[in-house]
Amino acid sequence: MKRILPLVAAAAFLASCQNMPPKDFTVHTKPEGARISINGKDVGTSPVTTRVEQTGDLAIIAQKPGYELAATSIATKQGKLRSFLWTKWSSKAQYIQEDEVTLPLRPIVAPQDYKPAELPPFQMPR
Repeated sequence: MKRILPLVAAAAFLASCQNMPPKDFTVHTKPEGARISINGKDVGTSPVTTRVEQTGDLAIIAQKPGYELAATSIATKQGKLRSFLWTKWSSKAQYIQEDEVTLPLRPIVAPQDYKPAELPPFQMPR
């Protein structure tokens, strides 16, 4: 019985280490000032730091007038002890390795700057 108690305590400690708490995550854009949403939730204007849950991937979208929409995703990593404590599909065994991401924004080409290609002269078929 004395040998089982330390094993149970060690397993409980390892379980608490693998259940990752929310973490701070920062989103930058170039240029700054874009509206940022993470997993469909508006979190503010870049640069912005917010708390994210580490139980799943992050889908990040940046929108700024005059610029194309920019999007990226951050995948969770599997914890090393997942096979010992949980199945590989358990969200408790996941974590997000990155602390920040930078999204480059591309300007939208204005219609007045658009120059269509020239078509060859039309000839009637014979």
